[in-house]
This record gives sequence, C-alpha cells and structure tokens, in this order.
Amino acid sequence: MVIFFPNNIETAKTIRKTREIPFVYLTANSDEATFQKAKETHPYAFISKPFNKLNLEINNKVILIGKLYKEERIKSIRRV
Repeated sequence: MVIFFPNNIETAKTIRKTREIPFVYLTANSDEATFQKAKETHPYAFISKPFNKLNLEINNKVILIGKLYKEERIKSIRRV
C-alpha cells in the first residue's frame, strides 16, 4: 500500500496500530531525519525520487518476496 497524505509517517503510524499492511514510501525527502522517522513504521521500502519504472518493479518484487517469506515463516512456526 502506498500512502499519499501530507504526513505519510504519522499516517502510517496510525494505521500500523490496527492493521498489519506493508508500507512503501516514495519520497523526495531522503534526508537522514526523515528516514529515521520512517523506519519507526517498519516500511517494506523507502524509495527516493527520482525513480524509474525498473526501480519500482524491482522494489515491488523484493517486497512481495519478503512478504511471502514472512508469511511462510509464521505458518511454519504455528505448525510446531
């Protein structure tokens, strides 16, 4: 899920309290302070502008692989 609100980080924090969904930040604010705040929401990716189609496709695949791996690990732990 990509969020397009004035304050993405605060919005992500609020949503994270009730839902377990992946966040991907697409941002022009790639400074260290912004990145540190974004890390608190456990994003699946933090992509800085400018980006291109290939960059987005690669990141989407990496995110999907990571999410599927996490789900499989949870399932295997529950079976034990």
